[in-house]
Amino acid sequence: MVKKPLVSVIIPTYNRAHLLKRAIDSALAQTYENLEVLVIDDASSDETEYVVGSYRDPRVRYFRHCTNRGGSAARNTGLQLARGHFVAFLDSDDEWMPEKVERHLEVFRKHPEYDVVYSAVRDVYPDGSFRIRHHDGPEGQIYDLLLVRNVVGPTSAFVVRRECFEKVGGFDESLRSAQDYDMWLRLARHFKFKCIREPLVNYYWHGDQITSNVEAKKQGMLAILKKYEFDLRRTHPSVVADRYFRLGRFLVVEGQVAEGRKYVFRALRICPWRPKYALHLLLTAFGARPYLLLRSLRRRTSSKTLC
Repeated sequence: MVKKPLVSVIIPTYNRAHLLKRAIDSALAQTYENLEVLVIDDASSDETEYVVGSYRDPRVRYFRHCTNRGGSAARNTGLQLARGHFVAFLDSDDEWMPEKVERHLEVFRKHPEYDVVYSAVRDVYPDGSFRIRHHDGPEGQIYDLLLVRNVVGPTSAFVVRRECFEKVGGFDESLRSAQDYDMWLRLARHFKFKCIREPLVNYYWHGDQITSNVEAKKQGMLAILKKYEFDLRRTHPSVVADRYFRLGRFLVVEGQVAEGRKYVFRALRICPWRPKYALHLLLTAFGARPYLLLRSLRRRTSSKTLC
């Protein structure tokens, strides 16, 4: 019998002891059992170590940073310690479906030409409603598509051949947000992606995500734009303007109206023929309220489904 390949599951965590057990349980409950669960504690001050210590499953391995270094550093520590043929990522506030790892390995077996496999995601909201995203994600050589926007989802959706990281390196620890998006871009430069259309991850929205931190998200969006601006201007010149526009709109909604207006104006200067930019620049004169009303309207008409 051929031994089943080992899968390394990397769970970075920081002060999420109240959520961590759900993530670890979902990893240990996988129908595919030949895996190790690496919990990387980024110097938590809560009961994280106690929660992990309560497990007697030898597949669970615990490592702790002496100082808080951020999610990218925690994932990189996991990559350095991983012994598996494949690396899977699971954020400590997310949850996997029991068949997730098995489904991914089945794709790798049937399609050896792919090195990165991701699944659709179920967004779960505090009111119990949910929506499915990335069920129509792109496949193959997707670098140019990824330059436009993140069309493949969060880290918990991914399983990657370990040797891929030997070529592209680890996560960029200088980024305050969008570290996963940056990694997918770097992987997409060299490797082919495959999408599993069914949602195999529950992504819980609770307001504590890095993407909820306005300053971190702003710095991440600017850093990604700077890092990939050459390729963006070469393949999608208008996307540079759209990036500035989305950053400006985000800041206006979050109450940073003056700074947000600056980025919307920059988008208009790059693409003055786009009436949307001019309209939104005008809307910024009324502050965040028009944007909040539009966002509320979009959510009401979205395809969220009650559980």
